[in-house]
Amino acid sequence: MENPNVSNLLLPSVPECNNMTLEGVAELYDNMRKETILKQFCDLQKIKYRESINQFYIVIDRKQYTAKTRRDLIDKLFEKYCGDAVTTME
Repeated sequence: MENPNVSNLLLPSVPECNNMTLEGVAELYDNMRKETILKQFCDLQKIKYRESINQFYIVIDRKQYTAKTRRDLIDKLFEKYCGDAVTTME
């Protein structure tokens, strides 16, 4: 017999996707694809947040990369590591 309390705990943590548009799904897919590719080159779990100056950063090979949002930082890293390969494939 399943414990009903477990399902009550899990359901509130699931985001509602009832109103996600096709563009939103495409953007989410693109972001997830970039992060998956980047994981081959660097450890994205090392991304830190400086609350005092509202900045995300990561240090790779003694070089620091920064951006105002995590998404911008992922885009910057993706351009550095995969920019040429992606533009030649399109």
